[in-house]
Amino acid sequence: MNGWLPSATDVILSVILSQIVIYGQSVYLHRCLAHHSVTLHPAVRFLFRLSIWLLLGSNPREWVAAHRLHHRHADTEEDPHSPLFEGLWVVTFRGSKLNRVACSDPALVDRLAKDVPRDFVDRMPFGQRYGGIALTLIVFATWAGPVHMLWIYLLAFAQILAGVGIVNGLGHLPGPQVSGHIGRNLRSFALLTAGESLHANHHASPANARLAARRWEFDPGWWLIFMLRHCKLAEVRRLR
Repeated sequence: MNGWLPSATDVILSVILSQIVIYGQSVYLHRCLAHHSVTLHPAVRFLFRLSIWLLLGSNPREWVAAHRLHHRHADTEEDPHSPLFEGLWVVTFRGSKLNRVACSDPALVDRLAKDVPRDFVDRMPFGQRYGGIALTLIVFATWAGPVHMLWIYLLAFAQILAGVGIVNGLGHLPGPQVSGHIGRNLRSFALLTAGESLHANHHASPANARLAARRWEFDPGWWLIFMLRHCKLAEVRRLR
């Protein structure tokens, strides 16, 4: 690295790490846990859960509860992360905070995510929220040095925030693509968001494992599910 600038390796690693998180959210948290549209092999679930804990710190039960609240109250004041009421920048940069506030009542989480049991991470002494992130930062700082570590994580986090802003933010702003449905299909961002930017398609058919509804639409998350199914590591439960 030249001085304080990021190296090409930093950028490449940040892209890889951000995409691991984005695919983990799409395939594991969203399609598997929240909507039961796909069942994943326990080994795949373990790897997704571990990666999300290490890189993002999200609690699956909270994530599922907040997402189900979103579907129940989409684009209303009770929506946990509606840009129509909270604003685009708040949804993008404080989306996780909005979810935590919406799911601050443990009884509500237990009711909305009763089918999502507490897992091995929840039982770890340092498994809550920031334990995995701290461990990841320590490993990267030891391996690559603190400057590289900061660039890798900051660039990865920026890409994850961009995905949140596209799906939960831009995907729910008024526009010509709404066409009477909840959400918008932002097809240009499908490759970046594992297909999650096909948001109108998802709200029209939430339990569908494949978010693409037309031949020219791309859903990379479905491509991963298709490969996992071919390897006997996933079972599709609902498909249009």
